[in-house]
Amino acid sequence: MKKTLLLLSITISFNSYSQHISAGGEHSLSICTDGSLYAWGANASGQLGNGNNSTSYFPVVISSMSNLRDISASRLHTLALKNDSTAWAWGANTDGQLGDGTNTNSNTPIQISSLTGIIKVVAAYGHSLALKSDGTVWAWGYGLAGQLGNGTSTNSNTPIQITALSGIISIGAGDSHSLALKNDGTVWAWGWNAYGQLGNASNTDSNTPVQVNSLTNIISIGGGNGHSIALKNDGTVWSWGINTFGELGNGNNTGSNIPVQVNNLTDITKISCGRNHSLALKNDGTVWAWGIGSFGILGNGTGSDSNIPVQSTITDVTQISAGYNHSMALKNDGKVWSWGNSTQGQMGTGSNAFSNPTPLQTNTHCPVSTSINEFSNASSFVIYPNPTNSTLTIKNSEATIISICNVLGQELIAKKIQSSESIDVSNFENGIYFVKELNTGKTIKFIKQ
Repeated sequence: MKKTLLLLSITISFNSYSQHISAGGEHSLSICTDGSLYAWGANASGQLGNGNNSTSYFPVVISSMSNLRDISASRLHTLALKNDSTAWAWGANTDGQLGDGTNTNSNTPIQISSLTGIIKVVAAYGHSLALKSDGTVWAWGYGLAGQLGNGTSTNSNTPIQITALSGIISIGAGDSHSLALKNDGTVWAWGWNAYGQLGNASNTDSNTPVQVNSLTNIISIGGGNGHSIALKNDGTVWSWGINTFGELGNGNNTGSNIPVQVNNLTDITKISCGRNHSLALKNDGTVWAWGIGSFGILGNGTGSDSNIPVQSTITDVTQISAGYNHSMALKNDGKVWSWGNSTQGQMGTGSNAFSNPTPLQTNTHCPVSTSINEFSNASSFVIYPNPTNSTLTIKNSEATIISICNVLGQELIAKKIQSSESIDVSNFENGIYFVKELNTGKTIKFIKQ
């Protein structure tokens, strides 16, 4: 019997929104729901990646980048992670932080060809980190303080494995130190330790990972210039290191080389560590900040330092990112907001104002998508049941990366799945959603009821 192949195409228009943000030294980045990348701010070292070295006060598209799922901006360079788990870099490269085997700056993205299977990238002041899906950590760039973690204090312009680490599920970095979170909830640190930012009760640098004292059940980590922060699974935040500007948020200005609890913070879901300040996002969508207040970087309408968390004036936030002298937030409508210093246009508002103590909306940049195509054909990429009311099962012929979006194009879930995996959608509101298999672009509609 001859079989008939049914091909069904449905065209649905929706707006594209920002889904990931990153604040660097004096530049900022945003990934849109269509996987495109926009950048703005300082560009003397090519850190925007748009092929020139001119500052931009408005978001510009990085046309050579697509299908992105993660980004990390540092002082003068940028890292990006594609849906195919390849890592890319551009900007300053004087210490080998681009990982391409040279020390030459690049104002266009270049692939770090020796890295595959990457699930997270982090750009620090002069070095870079990558986490592989097998739980190993790789480092490259400036290594004088031991921040590459390989037992030496030398630079490397190609990625090297930190062999002392395994079972890692997340990574973070400060200016000259690095952090790793293990699958048992413990935190490990290495590199510069003059202020106790390694958290191991000493102030001695370490070129191999050391365990941060007395921290368990950690789910997120971050590093600044001379301090570090961690989020526990109970919603509390802990910090250690320098405290000159109140970076530790514990009500005084005395440094600590062991973790101390940040005052009056509960129900925190996300954290981000800037150079001398930190941000925390509560489960009610409010943002809290502490540390240096110059340029209005805390976002509470003043320019004063604070050694305890103060509430920023922005609400309905889903993501946060703390830079060197500015802060960013992504609201639940997919719009990007910024506050702090914008002398290099890093707020993306078209202004170069020195101080912006209240959040301002970044110029609209994500494009309007014309359509998506939904196919029902001989592909092995399938979902069931459909409609569903609690669990969605996704099957593919091999491991892949999927993205689930609502009808507005806002990404709700992005994850790597094995050949078959069930996903909890019980907390989704009733309505229409789309599952996209990112390697091929195939998209299937499903209904939550």
